[in-house]
Amino acid sequence: MDAGTVSFARYSTSFVGRQRETIDTLNLIAHNRFVGLVGAGGVGKTRLAAHVVPQLRGHFEDGIVAVDLIGCVTPADFRTRVADAIGIRDAGSATFEALAEALQGQHTLLVLDGCELLDSDCLLTVQDLLEHSDTFAVLATSRRALHVDGGLVVALPPLTVPPTEFELPEAGMSPEEVAPYEAVELFVERARLVRPDFDLTTENALSVATLCRRLDGLPLAIELAASWVRALSVAQILHRMETSTDFPRAGTRNIAPRHRALSSLVAGTFDLCAPEEQTLWARMTVFRESFDLTAVEAVCGGAPLNETDLLDTIAGLVDQSVVVVDDISGHSRYRLLRITREYGATKLDDADDVHARHRDHFDNLMAEYAQRWPGPGQIRLLSQVRSDYANISAAIGWGLNRPETVKSSARMAIDLWCFWFATGRLTEGRAVLGRVAAAPLLDAAPVERVRALYFNSYLSVLQGEVRSARKLHDIAAASQPENDNDLLCRGLNLQLDAMIRMGLGHNGDPSDSLDQALAIFEQGSDARARVMFMDAIGVSVLLSALHGDSVRANELGVRGLAVSDETEDVMWRGYIEYALGVDAWVQKSFARARAAALAALEASPDQLLVTHCIELLAWCASSQDDFAQAARLFGAADRRWRQLGGGFSGFSGLSEHRDHCLSATRHGQTSEAFATAYASGIALTVDAIASDTVKQQALDRSSEKHSSAAPSPLTTREHEVAVLVARGLSNREIAEALTISPRTAESHVDHILTKLNLPNRTQVVAWMLSRER
Repeated sequence: MDAGTVSFARYSTSFVGRQRETIDTLNLIAHNRFVGLVGAGGVGKTRLAAHVVPQLRGHFEDGIVAVDLIGCVTPADFRTRVADAIGIRDAGSATFEALAEALQGQHTLLVLDGCELLDSDCLLTVQDLLEHSDTFAVLATSRRALHVDGGLVVALPPLTVPPTEFELPEAGMSPEEVAPYEAVELFVERARLVRPDFDLTTENALSVATLCRRLDGLPLAIELAASWVRALSVAQILHRMETSTDFPRAGTRNIAPRHRALSSLVAGTFDLCAPEEQTLWARMTVFRESFDLTAVEAVCGGAPLNETDLLDTIAGLVDQSVVVVDDISGHSRYRLLRITREYGATKLDDADDVHARHRDHFDNLMAEYAQRWPGPGQIRLLSQVRSDYANISAAIGWGLNRPETVKSSARMAIDLWCFWFATGRLTEGRAVLGRVAAAPLLDAAPVERVRALYFNSYLSVLQGEVRSARKLHDIAAASQPENDNDLLCRGLNLQLDAMIRMGLGHNGDPSDSLDQALAIFEQGSDARARVMFMDAIGVSVLLSALHGDSVRANELGVRGLAVSDETEDVMWRGYIEYALGVDAWVQKSFARARAAALAALEASPDQLLVTHCIELLAWCASSQDDFAQAARLFGAADRRWRQLGGGFSGFSGLSEHRDHCLSATRHGQTSEAFATAYASGIALTVDAIASDTVKQQALDRSSEKHSSAAPSPLTTREHEVAVLVARGLSNREIAEALTISPRTAESHVDHILTKLNLPNRTQVVAWMLSRER
């Protein structure tokens, strides 16, 4: 072997991502003698090996040699290919001894590419060669785990993809948000090879993100899809994927046959699996996204599988790179890549039975979740439902089409309203509830249909679609059986009527309807009634606040918070605190309003509540003439309203207050300043907003001290600047703290010194101290 010789695949395209995997592989191969790169077909094992090999030349003075083992099965074939690669004459008759002698004393790296078909005898040969000579090393690629004593494995995951939230079409996604993900970067790079003018735009960013996610970040699949932008838009490629199981596929012939269609790779992996692994693979295709071991045991057991061996069988599929394992908060969850799921589904013989078990399992889970909504651990529960949500949705869809499961499937959907409410998936929730209400088989379950209509109406109100909410409410009320004693339907009828009237801003005072709803919900003893009681309390507090009845608002608030404390509730407590914050704002107690918004903002993951709290903070800033901060907060809120499915979501009273504050914010600064501040707010995180609010609270406390003293010649803004001058901040630091320009800060300082007749900034400290005594 010639020193430095590398006989390996060469690529003309750029290498994208994989920084961590590259570093890990380089470190491992530099200190270990056998390293295996293991992953699903098309995940980029060979490409990563080709990327790291040139960087390893300095470690192996006798060279690096690549051995193509695609299709290699027997030990004889294995010896022949290795012998041919390292230059042994008459490679076809090479013995183990010949290989061992050739490698003896050689500081060489053998790159064994495509080892998935190697049997145990071949792997023993590799192990024996490593034991015979302690100078060479092996870097192997394989779709399944390679069991070599002392060997290390790098499990190669797919490329990073945008999270699920980016699939919401209302998100108003920007190219800047999508571009950092490896899968997106690869798609754009490869698309430009066939269409040099291709770029991420506001119009295609969502489609690119969705495509990369649906292809599971699998590099080969992404490259095949990108090659089609020469003839199709990204949205058209997505549509083609939905209607054609073999798409994307290679559109040119200059690609290795095994890489021209993803299905050929998966078929080869399926053939490598043992019969029990094939059966479990096929049964697991009923799952959507991720699932846990408990779900596998409940859904996938039964002949011919031995339930006591299921874990071992799963481990075997993990070794074959069929099942991906994700560590979620210390718990293992499994998932199938899209191509493995679609192929496995074609092998599922007992589909109806497995789907029925899948539906029953998640029906039981959803019933348990529903009982736990009002109680301790709500945030953890929300995370659990989020993990199982795709499977719960799939179970609902399957069950609605069968008479024996339609009623319980409708109940599953109805119980999800809290999840849609808290996570901001309002559009999705309305779509599911619409399908439930329209299910033909639900005629035999009128109560479930009426509940579905009412909760659909509820979510419509939250999105500001008040007229749609009224139609749904009236259909539900007309469909409600006579002498119906269902507490939930009776209470919802009254509460929603009140909320819709609040939204429309007319038809009298809805307080009586809310009071009646509260009385009905209070009679209930189950979890659903307790949740709706706290929800109705929150709406009642808000209504009282908007009517200026602060006494009633606070009385109801105390009552609601007491129930929240009793049930250890977090989510509905946040809404009650927010409503009390609105009351404080109406009463011009901006510091109290800001404190209430911050408390709710920091305690709850509920996206609708978070957005309302950001709105309230914007109103506070606008009311105190901090127009730059108000514009930023309006930008942050509006982005979240779009994610929730529309514009500002609120009742007419809230909308009027918002319009007033937004108008004041626009007119309180130049149009350019407003646009700049508003745009910068779009990227604000909740943590950043909370941090800014804490700073403002400190100014509020100082202002309270200031207002209790003798009248001051300073304006509110000048007093805020004076507080910061007294703390020793420079003009630039003051500008950053108050989010104003340095020139404006300098102007405020000059005005302060002039008004107070002070010679310099140092004297401002003495003036502030005299005010606080």
